[in-house]
Amino acid sequence: MPYEKPDSEQFLDSRFYPSHKAPSGKHGKKKFVVLLIVILLGGIGFYAWNVFHDVSEETLYEEAVTEARAGQWKQVVSMTREYMNGPEGKLKDLHMYGMTKVFIQNGQLAAAERALATIPDDFDDTFTADIKKLKNDIPEMKKEQQDKSGNAEDSQKGISGGMDDQMK
Repeated sequence: MPYEKPDSEQFLDSRFYPSHKAPSGKHGKKKFVVLLIVILLGGIGFYAWNVFHDVSEETLYEEAVTEARAGQWKQVVSMTREYMNGPEGKLKDLHMYGMTKVFIQNGQLAAAERALATIPDDFDDTFTADIKKLKNDIPEMKKEQQDKSGNAEDSQKGISGGMDDQMK
């Protein structure tokens, strides 16, 4: 004769574990395996996206040239910064050209001249004329800047010289 549970135990079993959902241990394992597979596939997908969705140098160059045409030189410099110390190539030349423009905007003409000296005259047809023009204009701009600073020094000497003359 099979063992029959008292009514109180049968009530608890039927309340917490209906007969069609009796705990067997398999259901928890299935959830774990499915979750593990989903996480694994997600990780593989994320890795593949990062590896194969890398922006090519040609695409980066085209985007940087677009920014350069718009006059966004600081943006060009930040986009091409990682190529600054790299091997010779279009991106490095574009970075140095952007740096030249930023230096000129900031009045750092000596640094602009050094950066411009590293760029070949014909690195890109879009900027060839401007590069040649800059190579001629920067020395003139430096002379003007020195004249301005020299005039300021002369005017300072004139003021102090006048004061010295009056003191004597």
